[in-house]
Parts: sequence; C-alpha cells; structure tokens
Amino acid sequence: MSEEERQAAQDGLYAGFSKRLSITLPSKDFADRYSITVRSDSPAQSVEWVHQYVARASDLAKRDLLANVRREAEVGARNVEQQIAALRHVSQKEREDSIVRLREALQVSEAVGLEKPLIITGGSAIEVAGNIAGQPVYMRGAKALRAEIENMELRKSDDPFIGRLRELQGKHDFYKGIEVKAGDVSVYRMDGSIARYDTPVKPVKSMILALGLLIGLVGGCGLVLVVYLVARGRSAASS
Repeated sequence: MSEEERQAAQDGLYAGFSKRLSITLPSKDFADRYSITVRSDSPAQSVEWVHQYVARASDLAKRDLLANVRREAEVGARNVEQQIAALRHVSQKEREDSIVRLREALQVSEAVGLEKPLIITGGSAIEVAGNIAGQPVYMRGAKALRAEIENMELRKSDDPFIGRLRELQGKHDFYKGIEVKAGDVSVYRMDGSIARYDTPVKPVKSMILALGLLIGLVGGCGLVLVVYLVARGRSAASS
C-alpha cells in the first residue's frame, strides 16, 4: 500500500469515527464540562472507544502542558543567565575603570612625595572624618594606592561585589530545578463512570413503525382517491 493509499485509508477511518463521536456541553452553566458520546453497533465497543479517546486526549494535553512548563522554565533560566552575564561584565568594566583612576592618583601621590596618608590632628572627630572624606584619592598615599591596585588586579572574581547577583543566582537555580512529572499532572476529572446503553439508540423502532403507519395511511388514501377518480372518469365517458 502506497503512502497516499495509507493516508486515504486513515482519513476514511477518521471520518467514520468522527461521525460516531460527539462532544457537547451538558449545560451552559458549566462551561468547563464536556460530554462525550460514541455510537456503535456494540455497547462494549462504545465504552472502550470512549476510554481510549479520553486517555489519548489526556496524554496529548498533558504532553503539551509539560512542554510549555519546560519551555517557560528554559526561557526564564536563559533570561536570568543573560542578566547575570551583563552584571558581571559591567562589574569588570567598573573595576578596570577604578584601577585606571587609582593609577592616576598613584602618579600624583608619587609626584608630590606622599607615601603615606596625612594624619590630621586637632579638631573634633566629626571634623577629621569630614576632612578625610572630602580629600582627593591621591591623599591616601602611594603605599595604600599600590596595595589597592594590586588587590584589584589579582581579584579573580567580582561576584562578592555585585549587588543582586546572589538573588539572580537563586532565581536561576529555581528555574533549572523545575521538574514536573507526568504522573503528578492531571488535566481532567471524570464525573462518575461511563454510561453504557444496551438499548439501541438508532434506529428507533417506535418512530419507524409510526412513520410506516403514517406513510401507509397516506399512500392508501391516495390510491383510493386515484381509483375513484379513474372510475368516475370512465363512467362519465361511457355516458
């Protein structure tokens, strides 16, 4: 059997099954409930088809749901990774800028012969703190500036100095740790059991009998009327 013939056969089976299957809303008040009806020559076969149809629909819906959850988790983790990478890049650039500023301050300190920071005597503690805070960077002294530059250059990671980094890392771990098992997910709930009707739904014998009687009555009356009209026409012609 060729691929086209196989596809045509499958389409025919699907069309036949679609005619036997109907999905309806039992009531407008319950828009989230559906009723599935299958008509077949065998009641047992109808019940089995309903079971298989519901199971198949559940598997497909569950598969789509799990795929969406995993996709959303992957997107969330990727977005957080980009934020972390951006913060690390900015922190590295800021450290490089700080080193440049400290080197310039070191040149000034060495030029003026300031090896150690000046010790300010006299005045209150608040005045001394204010004077230190407002001093240029080179006033720290060449020795302190060299130590700070060396420390920044030898720093292996800027992570401890990046704000919100730990928060983002925790968020990233959360997305990476999302794992949903198919057995833990339910996409539908069956109300009761599947009803099986042993009495045929179609054809309705009482309706067929009533229609037969009606058609017979109408046909009989019509036949009598035709015979009467023919006989009357003959009698009129003979007279």
